Amino acid sequence: MRDPHYIPRTSRHRSGQAVARLNGRDHYLGAHGSPEAAAAYERLIAEWLADGRRSPADEPTVNDVILAFLDHATAYYKDGGPHGGEVGCIKDVLKIVKQLYGRTPAADFGPRALKVVRDRMIGKGWCRRYINAQVDRIQRMFRWATEEEIVPGSVHHALRAVRGIRKGTPGVRESERVRPGPAASIRVVFPHVPPAIAAMIRFQDHTGCRPEEVCRLRRCHIRQRGKVWVHEPPEHKTDHHDIERRISIGPRAQRVLGPWIDVPDDAYLFSPAGSEAHRNGDRRANRRSPMTPSQTRWGPRARRKRPSGQCDTTVSDRRAIHRACDRAKVEKWSPNQLRHTAATRLRRRHGIEAARIILGHTNLITTQVYAEADLKKAFRVMSRFG
Repeated sequence: MRDPHYIPRTSRHRSGQAVARLNGRDHYLGAHGSPEAAAAYERLIAEWLADGRRSPADEPTVNDVILAFLDHATAYYKDGGPHGGEVGCIKDVLKIVKQLYGRTPAADFGPRALKVVRDRMIGKGWCRRYINAQVDRIQRMFRWATEEEIVPGSVHHALRAVRGIRKGTPGVRESERVRPGPAASIRVVFPHVPPAIAAMIRFQDHTGCRPEEVCRLRRCHIRQRGKVWVHEPPEHKTDHHDIERRISIGPRAQRVLGPWIDVPDDAYLFSPAGSEAHRNGDRRANRRSPMTPSQTRWGPRARRKRPSGQCDTTVSDRRAIHRACDRAKVEKWSPNQLRHTAATRLRRRHGIEAARIILGHTNLITTQVYAEADLKKAFRVMSRFG
């Protein structure tokens, strides 16, 4: 058992600084062997003893807030859920915060520090909208820390004074608007993608659903009654707003699902494991040489270093499409553009109200972002009346 009168000593850290550990926490005091480090050590020990051997640095640092918030965010934004990518965005921006202000007391992190972090994001070439979203994530972190009584409320109140970057600000890159996928590029990728990815592309094009919704498609969530099936995902993008989501699956989309829907009720229709089994089956069917007796006796591998995931992800889906675009030597497009393509087609043929209902939007303004206006129709009208 450690002597209750024990006083920790300093040691040399690999960075060249003097470090003392109090109550399991390292305190960096400056260059090892310097008079400044010795004075900082004396002051640290004096405060520690005067406070009943409680560390003066029990006041949380920005690093402490980051660690606590990441634990909360990882549990709140479920991995593989509709907001699974949020954790990755949070980690992106908190790397910068940690690098610049990790050891700063959290109570001292103010608007000026936030603007310095924002300038670093601008220097990295991030676009304006993403930077504003990342600043909002930092403000949300300190709001959560205020709710948990980790930092005083004045910190979050002050950070709210930092406004978003306005469009046209010099030196800040603007993001390109997401456009419908080019029809020619969509058709030519089918020979270059796995059958599961091709089915996912066709299904999304027919239904206008989000990429993450087709990735997490399960048989138990599809009501296969009547001419039009209905898919009711238990989790979706606007679930936290208490908005129900229903995806209508018409005859063409049903034919796309036909070869994939014969799975257990709780299984994903499109999974890496299923795609791998399908690929291996095609390889066996198309092999030129007969299988040897020893190969015939082989069974499935009992263990893999990297097991296949339960369902495809939007990242793997996008990566497969981009590779196919490279092979086909066409313009690259992403799965989310398929939703814009379907929205524009629905608006042109059936009106914006029908597009709003099918896409699952609560207002027409959101639908207008996805559905491009039919300029050809406007040109025809103006050629007569303009």
